[in-house]
Amino acid sequence: MKLIPYNIVREVRSKGSAYAPSYCNTLIITVNCCKTALMRSRGSPSAYVSVQMLLSSQMFPSRWTLLGLCSALSSSLSGSLVSGQTLFNQPTEYFANSTDSVSTQFYLDWVDSTLERYNASLFLSTANNASNGVAVHWSVRADMPDTTANNAASTTLRLAVAAPASGWVALGLSENGGMSGSDVVVFEAAQPDRLRDMHILDTRAVMDDVCNDWTLVEAHLADNFVIFEATRVLDTGDAQDRIIFPDADTLIASHRIIAAWGNDETVSYHKENKARGAIRWFGKGAAEALTFEQTMREVSIGSFEVRAVDHPIQTIDTEYAEFCVSRSQILAQTGLDGSLDSLTLVGMEPIIDPSTSQFVHHFTVFTSPSANEDGAVPCDDRGYLELIYVWAPGEPGYALPLNVGATYGPNVAQSFRLQVHYDNPALIANAVDNSGVRFYFSNQPREHAMGVLQLGDPYVGLEGQTVGVGWNKHDFTCSGSCATMALGGEPVTVIREFLHMHQTGARASNTQIRDGRVVRSSAIDYFSFAQQGNQAVQQDPFQILPGDEFKTSCYYKSNAGTAFGISSDEEMCIAFLFYYPRKRVSGFLPWLCAVGYDRFVPACDSQWSSLSLSTTAELERTFGTTSEESRCLSTTSSLEMPTKAPVVVANPNDMPSDEPADPIDPTSGAVKRYKYCWFPYFIAICRFLPMVLLTLLICRE
Repeated sequence: MKLIPYNIVREVRSKGSAYAPSYCNTLIITVNCCKTALMRSRGSPSAYVSVQMLLSSQMFPSRWTLLGLCSALSSSLSGSLVSGQTLFNQPTEYFANSTDSVSTQFYLDWVDSTLERYNASLFLSTANNASNGVAVHWSVRADMPDTTANNAASTTLRLAVAAPASGWVALGLSENGGMSGSDVVVFEAAQPDRLRDMHILDTRAVMDDVCNDWTLVEAHLADNFVIFEATRVLDTGDAQDRIIFPDADTLIASHRIIAAWGNDETVSYHKENKARGAIRWFGKGAAEALTFEQTMREVSIGSFEVRAVDHPIQTIDTEYAEFCVSRSQILAQTGLDGSLDSLTLVGMEPIIDPSTSQFVHHFTVFTSPSANEDGAVPCDDRGYLELIYVWAPGEPGYALPLNVGATYGPNVAQSFRLQVHYDNPALIANAVDNSGVRFYFSNQPREHAMGVLQLGDPYVGLEGQTVGVGWNKHDFTCSGSCATMALGGEPVTVIREFLHMHQTGARASNTQIRDGRVVRSSAIDYFSFAQQGNQAVQQDPFQILPGDEFKTSCYYKSNAGTAFGISSDEEMCIAFLFYYPRKRVSGFLPWLCAVGYDRFVPACDSQWSSLSLSTTAELERTFGTTSEESRCLSTTSSLEMPTKAPVVVANPNDMPSDEPADPIDPTSGAVKRYKYCWFPYFIAICRFLPMVLLTLLICRE
């Protein structure tokens, strides 16, 4: 079902009454589309009757009323949760369950009047209430003609944030899904003519930037609702701002965002009013999940699941639970018999049990070349296992490039081991989990097979070795001879990179060195085990050439007793690089660099060294730093009014008025305030009534 009111409204406004016949036909098609879909689904019969009544009455309903009927169907079919982010499909659903109907209508009226400004939207819900959250609307527009190039310094993000609050609302560009290392924009209703450009470092205190790079466009206030609209270039050149990376290609990791809101006059502790999720600024909002589903329908012939089944989570701080799935169990799920030699895995989708999502910290999936019908080897033997998938909160379904697939079949991957890390510091009892991953497969081979290169200390060869007291840096070097042996003369392409540590991890980096020169370096400046565990690096795909050397560095702030190991209270240092085409060493072993791997592949033994640090400056972070020489891209400061745009203040308790309150000279730059009355509706009716009447006349003919 394809709904197109955004496009209709834009074209009607631009082409005028001459476009009315097409608008009429499209609306009827859309209604019929809703009717057909409702008949074929689990949708409410009353919704179908409502569509019938709207069509038979020859009245054009509000486009959001029509959208609401159709999106109710979509939510009934795909109302899933991904790491606390509710996948609502349309703005009508964002605050639909709110008890404050006046504020909800205020938001819908705003949406109805701003269709042409924003190309995408999504809803971030709180962890414990799917109807409480913030709505984020955005569009990206280039000041230069080339919108596909990486011209972030000349491309503008237009952003709108709406929240059920009377005091303030904040949206953060987060590196790790949490507060530390976040770039935050804050609107406070008490100061409605400005925005605050802020950032958060290790102390988790929200601090004003030296430069204010956000421009306020408009703000809209009701008694219990706040909406602000703003703009900012993608790359401000300010180290206290995060670059908004061009992420149209799904091979690039999406951006992590956080939000908070409250009723105090200034930004303060948010209590339960907080949310986090992932966003693709060059994408289509929640439709990204729907796009993944559509892609899987087009390229796959089926799927199977590797997951926990009614697993009772232990009442301990850290639990690593392993689940073994044999070849016969997989074939039973797919309905295929054992005569099929091989399949191609084309997509991976996390299955996160909403009742236990708070405990599922991250998980990994390994394959074994043996069928393992007894279910023992996949969980006990590390030497022959090969990593195929990692998941951490915020990671959506992942479709492999059309020329890349993960091979499933004899001598490659026939059985699976899922290892789930459960985090239960509150020792909550009676939690039962069913989380895991769904693999989509095709019977068509692809040009390249996917592999996963692990760097650092993936086998925890340093188990028992102390990390060191205070700030410490541990380096793991993989010599160029390892890549030469594994690759031969053929380079490989890395399509995704994750960095992994545990609780005392503060920063992680992975540096690629070629002929003694650094050619690429990735980093997570503010690592947060509590938020992610495995953190995807935001970058373009890159190549590894024969002879390339890697230095994987992990920075910790630990206590005297902290040692390397597999527990959350112990430490790790691993970089996961998903690449193609898949390579093997010694004919059958996974290509990786590991401490102690010299027993199998001496050239790929990871060399370890450590260094005690005296100051946080030695962490080599870049975000949040500033200098006296730094220059602000914007000419405004946080104390100035960025624009002269009016602020519309709505009060549903006021009596209707024919004139706006507090009229002022529009050239003075003062804030213009309107009471909640019929005046805006009168303007809207005057604006669109001629078009509607003309459209009705044409449709009758």
